[in-house]
Amino acid sequence: MDAVICWLDTTDKDYIQQKNKDFNGQETYDSNRIGKRDELRFVLRSLYYNLPWLRKIYLLTWDKQFPKWLDEEKCAKLSPPIIKIKREILNDGKYIYGSTALEMLLDKIPGLSELFIYSNSDTFVIKPMKQDEWIDKNGIGILRTDKYLRSFTPRKLDNHKNYDILLQVGLFLEKFGKPKFPFFSPNHQITILSKKAYNDLRIAYPKLYDVTINMKGREYKERISRLLLEYMAVYNGYSKVKFDGESIYLNYKTDYSNTILSKHIQLLCTNLNSLFPEDQYTTYMSFMVRLFPKPHPAEKYLSYENICYYRYQKQGCPSMCAKMPLQSITENDSLPIDNTFNIIKRIPYLLKTRKKRKLGSKQTRKR
Repeated sequence: MDAVICWLDTTDKDYIQQKNKDFNGQETYDSNRIGKRDELRFVLRSLYYNLPWLRKIYLLTWDKQFPKWLDEEKCAKLSPPIIKIKREILNDGKYIYGSTALEMLLDKIPGLSELFIYSNSDTFVIKPMKQDEWIDKNGIGILRTDKYLRSFTPRKLDNHKNYDILLQVGLFLEKFGKPKFPFFSPNHQITILSKKAYNDLRIAYPKLYDVTINMKGREYKERISRLLLEYMAVYNGYSKVKFDGESIYLNYKTDYSNTILSKHIQLLCTNLNSLFPEDQYTTYMSFMVRLFPKPHPAEKYLSYENICYYRYQKQGCPSMCAKMPLQSITENDSLPIDNTFNIIKRIPYLLKTRKKRKLGSKQTRKR
């Protein structure tokens, strides 16, 4: 069984230029989903050490992008290998920006296994899991959810999540009627998908499928989503639902310095965006290093946050690591440090807000 990871560096100048051109400079629904915070580093660690039985890992990137800290040649020789796939090849060379459109095209990845694990760059497996925890002895995928839907009472449609759930449930009911399985809400975690379900979805909703794969962002319009794909997989017997309680969802409001994960938790999502506070960044990174301390074999160098935690076992900062001499190198942090690190340059939103501040004192200028 393979795994697919969607990754995008939205700070890349070529990406920003092309997106502005395609969007005519207009803001989109997901315009606050910007930045590059090294989450992919920990996603790859989580899959390599906790799901070692994977056959291949496909890294879905934009155009020429590939993580600079990752050795592409070494990636291809590992087991499981990491294979770069340009998302443009999935839709006749058209650039794909939104995850809604991209998720409807994953089955077009050449050589992809029938059942495959799907991950964003902010979803992680935090403990070792066996293959039979993802697929049963009959070849049926195990689809995890943490919440069944007990009613379909309309709520305010200005909430994207509520809008999507109601829309996908309604589309299914119109086509197939009430199913034998209970409807469930989307679980923003690593999940398992079926290529057969993709084919069934295209046959059942041909017009909406075309609308969806040609969406630029996350527009509020009638379209299909991964939730409906999961309903189709369960309805046609490719997957079965498991109410697990084994996953946890954290966001930018989380106090990562005091976050303690329960013993039964296996899957984690840290859904961040540009609202994530700058002063909490190194705390978050230290939290991730505690979860995934061992570097992936294809990592060329570590971030400052990795080094800070390995050396001092506490929250560090780039300036502190830059001034400290290289000493007491351990097995974990023997890789070189990324000397190009600059949190302000890496997160355009923070750069924009920082420019608005008036430089008053000499101390402020030095900072």
